[in-house]
Amino acid sequence: MGKKRVRINDLTGGMIVADDVYTSTDQLIITKKSIINDKLISKLKVYGVPAINVIEVENNKTADEDAAIMTQTEKIKSTEEFKDFRNTFSVVTSDLQKYLTHAVANGMAQEDLDGVRAVTRGIMEVSMKMPHIFDMLHCMRDSSDGVYTHSVNVAVISAVLAKWLRFSAQDQEQLALAGMLHDIGKLTIPENILLKPYKLTEKEYAIVKSHAFKGYNQIKDAPLDNHIKYGVLMHHERCDGSGYPTGVKGDKIDRYAKVLAIADVYDAMTSSRVYRDSICPFDVIHNFEKDGLQLYEIEYIMTFLKNIANTYIHSQVRLSNGVIGEIIMINNNKLARPVVKAGETFIDLSKESELKIDEIL
Repeated sequence: MGKKRVRINDLTGGMIVADDVYTSTDQLIITKKSIINDKLISKLKVYGVPAINVIEVENNKTADEDAAIMTQTEKIKSTEEFKDFRNTFSVVTSDLQKYLTHAVANGMAQEDLDGVRAVTRGIMEVSMKMPHIFDMLHCMRDSSDGVYTHSVNVAVISAVLAKWLRFSAQDQEQLALAGMLHDIGKLTIPENILLKPYKLTEKEYAIVKSHAFKGYNQIKDAPLDNHIKYGVLMHHERCDGSGYPTGVKGDKIDRYAKVLAIADVYDAMTSSRVYRDSICPFDVIHNFEKDGLQLYEIEYIMTFLKNIANTYIHSQVRLSNGVIGEIIMINNNKLARPVVKAGETFIDLSKESELKIDEIL
């Protein structure tokens, strides 16, 4: 496939970015192989990029395949199941913002805590019954990347991981509540630091890291299970002692914090941020496979990776060479490199080191 230069005003949804896109100050803002949508076009305009290179479609077959995939993605979003989930998610996120904002400004009152418990039950009642909850979350990736959306995502993912780990129903509910509260400390961080689109200075990073202690101080006197309080305090600790705020390791880290840590990183990496686009879930899985056994509780991370990889079976993906196919099998020894069926061809990514999954469509 070739490429052509297209002015920003002439871009249309579905075009594929041919090269990494940088600003005039050499900041990477869009990676190659990204699919153009309204959000990316707006981002290019904000940064004053006049034109970019896109991949030229060489034959009708590729164009037809892209059209079919877009139709399938939109089909998911048009289902009643997704519409119900999106509506619940929107209400829960809005209500969570109201309760947490009030709690930070005035102290955690009982009515705030009751409100957070209520929205937690609301999202749990919907999400825990869904066999395809990660499909729902994937289709919500165009939502705001703020603290509240992230907190709801972490609540759902933590509860699902707890279920996979066969934690009790009470633990699942408590972990969902901990997910809702885990980043409450970030609401005290100035937005010009929290939403900075460039690399943070050491001083700024230290301020961001203070959110763990600040969050704990917000809830330490509230009538909450200690596992929740320690989860908020320790969700950035790592089993090898490399985390923060205190650098504790191994068994010194609360078990809720160990679950929250995995859910927090997975959602943060697979969501868009002001300083980067979302990362493909299989790249995140690869990073977890490479470093996760040292950083996270082994049983927890392996259970998460095996289950999360299997949720993407039958998902349509775009490979790094532009080929589009369907995941048909997960390789248990290389979870980030499944078998993909493209037309009549089977591509075992565990044996094709030069290829990888670039995007889930």
